[in-house]
Amino acid sequence: MAEKSIIAKYDLNNYLYEQIEYFKNNKKEFCEMLDIENTDDKKIEQYFYNDDFESNWYYQNFLDNIDDEFKKHIDKNVNVVAKNMGWRNLSGEKNFTLEKPIDIINQIKVNTDFNMYIYKLGKNKYHIKQSHHDAPTGENYYITITK
Repeated sequence: MAEKSIIAKYDLNNYLYEQIEYFKNNKKEFCEMLDIENTDDKKIEQYFYNDDFESNWYYQNFLDNIDDEFKKHIDKNVNVVAKNMGWRNLSGEKNFTLEKPIDIINQIKVNTDFNMYIYKLGKNKYHIKQSHHDAPTGENYYITITK
């Protein structure tokens, strides 16, 4: 089997942490980005935790990556085999026709805060790992796309 490669990821807490740590060590760059004279660690943290722009940009980037990968699969059949869903670790299977690239996650994502990693396993095969408050260690969705 080919090595899996990441297609898209949405892990907002990790993203914010990485940005904060980066700019704490690169304050001059942070000041240039915001066109300010100076800053400190607390101001950097406040910027990332209180400014919706960064969170919205990050989510839109996630959606753009999904669009780039799955637009070639419009009108194709999608088979999803799920394992470890929710707090009861349920399993299941679902089939649907991909009408829009975003459907690939809309068919499985939860209606709460979540983290999601999408991997390509091979030609038309994907693995999505989603975690949230009912599945903190992650749910696994194995996707196969056919004509």
